[in-house]
Amino acid sequence: MELDHGFFKIAKAAGIEIAEHSAVSSIDVGESLVKTIAGDYFRYEYLVFADGTSGFGSKLQVPKNRNIAMQILFQADIEDKIDIHFGISKRGYGWVSSYHGNVNIGLTDIYDRDINYRDLFGEFVKTLGMDIPLDNLYAAFTPIGVGEPIINKNIYYAGDALGACDPFTLSGLRYGLESGRAAAHSIVENKPEIYNLFAKSLKRRFFITRSMQRAFYLEPILFMVFNIGCRFFGRMISSVFNNFFVNKK
Repeated sequence: MELDHGFFKIAKAAGIEIAEHSAVSSIDVGESLVKTIAGDYFRYEYLVFADGTSGFGSKLQVPKNRNIAMQILFQADIEDKIDIHFGISKRGYGWVSSYHGNVNIGLTDIYDRDINYRDLFGEFVKTLGMDIPLDNLYAAFTPIGVGEPIINKNIYYAGDALGACDPFTLSGLRYGLESGRAAAHSIVENKPEIYNLFAKSLKRRFFITRSMQRAFYLEPILFMVFNIGCRFFGRMISSVFNNFFVNKK
């Protein structure tokens, strides 16, 4: 909430007019015309969708697989730390992050509609020895795979709407900012190839991490990492995971 509000203030200070309490209700791609739920019409030269995996812009893209990320925030007197927990979900991980009394508990998984993730989250909390009501449990989707960066020559996708999120670690903020910068550069220079090249570089990078994800969650690999590796090389593995899952974010 604080980060979004920070971006909001930067945009306002730059003189950008923001249509608050509104949303896109329809779009005429041929006429470059957007209609909002308030009944207003906007004609655009360029349109940038930065509305996540489930926003209006996703209706114009080919559906892809998604990760689900769930978290709950609360205040508690817990030491500052970040713990990563594997084995909570089939192809994801759980975490407990605390900083100055602000605690964030969450889990991720490749989304499977047959799984009751609220119950799964509740079981995770129980394994932590905590009794926390799940009334404020929040869930969202993160993308798996990079979509089309530009459609109809003047509609751009940035952030999660593009798929700018590492499918293994769910690290997306860094890539989201990079995609916004690249899209802006491409539009200002009127060179779509700039953004297309950026998207291709993300596809190559995420192809590697997606392959790592598929391999990592195989049962033999998990057994070797945690049952054998952690027993004999715990310090080294802890350092690798800390760098890969924590510092990368």
